[in-house]
Amino acid sequence: MQALLEPNAAVAPAGYSACDICESPDVLSLGTCASCARGGTEALLFVEASGRRADREGFEAWLVDALGGAVTLDAARDVAEGVRPIVGLPEVTAGRAAATLSMRGVSAVAVSKADAWRRIPRGLLALAGAAAGMGLFLGLTGTAAMFVLGPVFGALLILAAARKTTEPIWIPEVSPVFSLPLPIETRVRSTLASLPSGRARDRLKDIVAVAIALGSDAEAPSTDDLTAATSELLSLSCRAVVDLDQFDRSLAVLEREPVEDEDPGLAAVVHDAIIARQALVHHLDHALATLVRAQTATSGDPAELLRAAERLSDEVALRADAWREVQRYT
Repeated sequence: MQALLEPNAAVAPAGYSACDICESPDVLSLGTCASCARGGTEALLFVEASGRRADREGFEAWLVDALGGAVTLDAARDVAEGVRPIVGLPEVTAGRAAATLSMRGVSAVAVSKADAWRRIPRGLLALAGAAAGMGLFLGLTGTAAMFVLGPVFGALLILAAARKTTEPIWIPEVSPVFSLPLPIETRVRSTLASLPSGRARDRLKDIVAVAIALGSDAEAPSTDDLTAATSELLSLSCRAVVDLDQFDRSLAVLEREPVEDEDPGLAAVVHDAIIARQALVHHLDHALATLVRAQTATSGDPAELLRAAERLSDEVALRADAWREVQRYT
């Protein structure tokens, strides 16, 4: 059946797997569950409408079932027809989700909020234009009220359609699955969802895993100070791994470029960025080691965790300066 489908067919994925961050079911087959990906809604996830009614109806039924009845069939039909987004996601996550869905048989696309109005059906635009034009015509030929009512009606049609294109049918709730305070858990999960596969993401996952184990250890003493220190360390680790990922990806480009005589500053920029990256890696490794020691010790030491957090925050200005220089060359 798959081979007979149109290239833009919206069909139901064969199944879903667990989210690689929280291990909850990834009900929409996004690669990461939507709750973890809710770090922002800069982009909207649309599907491309199929020309076959049977494909659209199959997708509608799957979507309602996958979301456990949280959306109506009418809302699912709007999604299948490509006029409403399924969910709002951060830009990077939405692009990855669209690619994952496409590999599973659903032709999906991530659209920025600013461009969502382009999803308004052309037929509706034509109808709004016709209503406005007819009103102007009737107004000029004797029915004065239609001179205003026609364009207003056309404008209201377009505004209603534009609003629909920016309203996802589903806004997932973030329910805690880690033994972490909800604000820091939300940040950790959204940071992991925004990072591509690589050492930055792997390091944060290691740090989070030990922090979770520390918080859930029934034998370890749990205090407000220890919880606050762990949260601070996790928050700064999230910022640090984002910086590390930026350096890794940019330096991978710059280190492949030949250093030309007419631009000797490039070598200095690369050198400073490498130093900043090495310091980041060292401090992240130190943070992980500190959490491991706190987990294995008979009593957790909040002061040691805070010192590890300070190491991550001490060189923020240095990293920012190095990153600004890197951006000039990438």
